Amino acid sequence: MNENASDGSKAETTPELRLYEVSQLHVDPENPRLPDNVDGHDEAAVMACMLADATILELIYSIAVLGYFSGEPLLIAPDASDRLIVVEGNRRLAALRLLQDPSSAPSRKRAVEDAAKLAKAVPTRVPCVRFENRNDILDYLGYRHITGIIEVRSFR
Repeated sequence: MNENASDGSKAETTPELRLYEVSQLHVDPENPRLPDNVDGHDEAAVMACMLADATILELIYSIAVLGYFSGEPLLIAPDASDRLIVVEGNRRLAALRLLQDPSSAPSRKRAVEDAAKLAKAVPTRVPCVRFENRNDILDYLGYRHITGIIEVRSFR
């Protein structure tokens, strides 16, 4: 959230809310919810891990039946390769990806396919708040959990 101003001082910036293609977004390899035996850089392994937990199926069905709730955007930051990493919202990203392509489910394929059949529409673009780096997101989350939501600028 802070970035250097041209005079070298810290300038406060407001995170910006924008729509991003789901296909542009990547799961967080440093997701603290991942067990140690799952390589966070292997997105198929991450999907398999998430599907092993039945709660992801509940989320998939919820999005399929009720639609995607855009009121809580994904929080993203570029990595060293400029890939957009979802630091907050990995389960939602996984659910959207699986609804878009149920055949990609590494397990529980039948349940994912059944959920996808119920979906009236699956968004290909979702609201995200982009930060310049992961640490800014962690600062934001810490602040938010203590004091409330920080205002973000509207869609462009």
